[in-house]
Amino acid sequence: MTTVIINKKSGEKPITSHHETAATQARALLQLMADFIVLIFHVLWLVILGTYRLFSPGPKKSVQGEKVLITGAGHGIGRELALQYASLGATVIGWDVNGAILNETIEEIAKMNYPKAYSYTCNVTNREEVMKTAGKVQNDIGSVTILVNNAGIMPCHPFLEHSAEEIERVMNLNIMAHFWTLQAFLPDMIKHNHGHIVAAQIKILSGIICRRSSRSIKHCTVQRI
Repeated sequence: MTTVIINKKSGEKPITSHHETAATQARALLQLMADFIVLIFHVLWLVILGTYRLFSPGPKKSVQGEKVLITGAGHGIGRELALQYASLGATVIGWDVNGAILNETIEEIAKMNYPKAYSYTCNVTNREEVMKTAGKVQNDIGSVTILVNNAGIMPCHPFLEHSAEEIERVMNLNIMAHFWTLQAFLPDMIKHNHGHIVAAQIKILSGIICRRSSRSIKHCTVQRI
């Protein structure tokens, strides 16, 4: 029989074996050394892989057959993206609040004998309208595999000169619209384990006079997504 004596005197700490403490510290030190060695090998592998890819880059990803939805496809960068994706064999689905200029983009794609393109008039700041139009796209064309959140505005004057209505419009279009389109198309991408989302712009990396509001909200959206 083993007898265990418990000392209940207040203030006294349980007696810990010196050997047990040393063994625990040794195990912790070995674990730390093992983690450090793994980290070193992982960093070396990434350096080697990065160097290899620098001198021998892999083939570019093909977008042929992808279904690309581009917001703000009626003009500017959105139109150029639509033309570029179409030239690479993708099915372009253009969204814009201005149906007339959007149709011009679709007609230009048709003239070049690219894959068929589709146009949908949609105000992406309105969540209900986004969900409704997304449902039409799903029924008419199928699953969107690449979502390009391009629509946005960029007021060019000092921040303190922005009106309340203008700030609200910028926030709705340059931030909230991203979340509405993500809610509409991301679940289907996850379901099919396939999809790409483009939601970035270079101006978030550098300062541009009189464009603080649009630059900051784009940065906010990209960071949160």
